[in-house]
Amino acid sequence: MSPSTYGMNVCKTKANGGCKECEKGKESNIPNLGYLNCFNQRAVDAHNIYRETHKKTPGLKVDPEIAAAAQKAAETLDKAGAESGTPENERKFDGFKMGAGKVCAENTFTATTSAAAKDTDAATDAWYKGYKMYNFKEGKPKDATKDNKDPKKDVDMFARVVWKATTKVGFGVKGKYVVAWYCEDQGAIGDEAAYKKNIEESCIQDNGVNKCYNEQALKANNKKRDDHGTEELTWDEKAAEEIQK
Repeated sequence: MSPSTYGMNVCKTKANGGCKECEKGKESNIPNLGYLNCFNQRAVDAHNIYRETHKKTPGLKVDPEIAAAAQKAAETLDKAGAESGTPENERKFDGFKMGAGKVCAENTFTATTSAAAKDTDAATDAWYKGYKMYNFKEGKPKDATKDNKDPKKDVDMFARVVWKATTKVGFGVKGKYVVAWYCEDQGAIGDEAAYKKNIEESCIQDNGVNKCYNEQALKANNKKRDDHGTEELTWDEKAAEEIQK
C-alpha cells in the first residue's frame, strides 16, 4: 500500500520538478519554503494518509523550522554519501514537548535516484513497512527472525510515522537522501507502555489488506453505481488479498 493507491494528488507535481504554484504556497498550507514547499507537502500528506488508517491518530503539520533543520541533515547525508543519521546532540529544539529524550526523532532513507527521493512517496512507504514487524495485540515488536534479526529498528521507523503524540514534523531532501524529523514526545519510542499508548490499532490486516481503504473504496464505487441504478458490489476478502499481493 502507498499513498498513490488512494489517488493522492499533491501540489500537481510535474515530472520536470516544476510545481510552481505549490512553491508560491497557493496549493499548500505550509508557509513558503521555496522549492522545499512541494516536497514537504507531499511527504506530510503521505504520512497523514497512513495515519488515517490508525484509529484516533491526528494528522501531522509541517513546521518550517523543523523542515529547515531536516533539510540541513539531508544535505549533510548527501555530502557524506552515506545514510549515517544525525547525532542526538544536533537534534535538539526548544519550544517543543519532546518527552524524556529531549531530541527530535529521525527517519532517514536512501532512494535509488534523486528523482525517486524528491518526486515519490518511497521514503514514507519504506518507513511504514515496519508495521509488519509490530505485534499490535501485545504492543511490542515481534520476535527476531532469520530474515529480520532487528525487528525493533523497523518498528521504530514505522512508529515515528504513526506516533499519536506527534503533531509537528519537517522533511528534507538532497540527492538520493530523505530525512524526516519528528519533534514531539518521541523520546519514549522503544518503551512498550509508550508503544501501546501511541500506536493505535491498524486497519491493515495480517494478510496486508487495508480494510478501511477497501470499505472506503467500496462505498465510493457503490455510490457511483447507485447513480446509474446498478446493483451494489460486496467486498470479497479473498479477492482483496490477491489484489494486495
